[in-house]
Amino acid sequence: MIVNGRKVTRFNIPTTQSQKEYAEKQAAKLGIPVSEFVRGLIDAHKQSSKNDELRRAAEFLAADYKNNKEMTVFSDIDGDDFL
Repeated sequence: MIVNGRKVTRFNIPTTQSQKEYAEKQAAKLGIPVSEFVRGLIDAHKQSSKNDELRRAAEFLAADYKNNKEMTVFSDIDGDDFL
């Protein structure tokens, strides 16, 4: 099935009554179907998870970049035009 130019699949998710009502209310406020609202939540969580993973990786490598000059040897030419 194609929705908004994206191939989508269907699956059922049991929710509490209050979760269902919340999703319906928020979707109505945005003027979109509940399914689109839920897809948006999933996409937002995916992006947030990716950003968290990148942040953890940067924090893990920060000490190496501060203390190991070989890691930053090319930093002086960052932004230089090569063409």
